[in-house]
Amino acid sequence: MKKLFILSICAFVLMGCGGDKEEKAKTAKKDEKTIIQEEGIARIQAQTELGTLGFTPEELQENWNSAQDEMKEEDSYQIKQLNVTNGEFRTDVGEGVILEGIVNEETNEVSKLSVIRKEVEAEQLSQSLHQFEDTIASFFLLVAVTNKEEKVSEEQINTMVHDLVILETDKDMLDAESSLNNVTYMVEENERGLVMTATQKKD
Repeated sequence: MKKLFILSICAFVLMGCGGDKEEKAKTAKKDEKTIIQEEGIARIQAQTELGTLGFTPEELQENWNSAQDEMKEEDSYQIKQLNVTNGEFRTDVGEGVILEGIVNEETNEVSKLSVIRKEVEAEQLSQSLHQFEDTIASFFLLVAVTNKEEKVSEEQINTMVHDLVILETDKDMLDAESSLNNVTYMVEENERGLVMTATQKKD
């Protein structure tokens, strides 16, 4: 009788534990769902605050490659493929050069566009010059695709390169900003390398 009583208590306790586990699992699933929803809302708000650069990812690829053709650099800096996942994309556009962007999922327009030039220690002058060439070419393409409606002159590009101190090598950390037409360009140097970003100009 005593053994039966003990078994009954054990069974009751185990049932209770199972119920607790089930309840915890439901709570965890609910919390995870809430987190995902909150992240989605935060991403949409961030995209809305960034505004728009006025083109879709498809138009970006077409305009970028068209501007690259004008540079007559063979296949250098071409966008081979551009896949958007969860409102973001990332693709290589050259050796050590990455193109990243944020897309407003409601309008399918690019809100933010960044070119990251990975910094590599140069042992020879030719390598160093090649890095500067990549930096200028990447920045030219960034400006060209974000000002498709208005032709940008070489003088304007040179002025912005100077204002943004893009080619400055003595500074440990770059952090500069400049605007052209309806676009604001920011340049910073961090652990990823030289980051050149374009967003809609705010009034």
